[in-house]
Amino acid sequence: YGHFENFFFDYYPELAKNKIGVSPFTLQDGTIEKAMNFLKNFGLNRDDEFVLLYLNEDKKMETPNVDVTQYVTSVNYLIDQGFKVIRLGNNKMSSMLERIGFIDLTKIERPMEVDIFVSAVAKFYFGSCAGPYPLSSTFGVPCCLTSQMPCRPSRPNDFVQTLQFRNIRTKQLIPIEHWEPVGLSGEAQYTHFMRAGYEPSLPTHTQNLRLIKDMLEYLSGGAILSLNQAAKEQ
Repeated sequence: YGHFENFFFDYYPELAKNKIGVSPFTLQDGTIEKAMNFLKNFGLNRDDEFVLLYLNEDKKMETPNVDVTQYVTSVNYLIDQGFKVIRLGNNKMSSMLERIGFIDLTKIERPMEVDIFVSAVAKFYFGSCAGPYPLSSTFGVPCCLTSQMPCRPSRPNDFVQTLQFRNIRTKQLIPIEHWEPVGLSGEAQYTHFMRAGYEPSLPTHTQNLRLIKDMLEYLSGGAILSLNQAAKEQ
């Protein structure tokens, strides 16, 4: 399935030194055939460019649940740009929208090869740091992560939107530089922030749309890629 949590962050310097790639997975022909035989019934052709979407709504996880309604604008924008959007998940997840180009598989029984295929060949992964994200990452697919916990390590090839927190009492947004001095760093879970007196400020549809536009600019080699490259040494 692919390593998860902090594995690649902790071992990346050693892997890079020994020229060991962090994206070792490749698709088998049988997986492609079985997945495409299923997906063609939903209007997906083999040469279609698509984005894989997964938004965490699992209340048992120690991470904030996203509000899926705040991602509809982003999905519509991607479709307007010529992409199809394939959503993975389970039948307990909320409905989002109905539109040609949006393939919502959350409530549809499907072969496991479908999830493997779409995770491996998507233009990029978009959504929570959960679900099929580690699988896409291990296939080498660029990943655009929403609502990432502050100070959480990122893998190579991740493009991250950091979740903002605010003081529960004052409602003031807290800058990211605040966390490590108060002891809430990369290992902190969502519940740790809440116990320390902070609550999440979930991103709005406008912020999520900006994230998608930035991701597309990054992938196309635009100004935001140059900005990241300029900070590489730092």
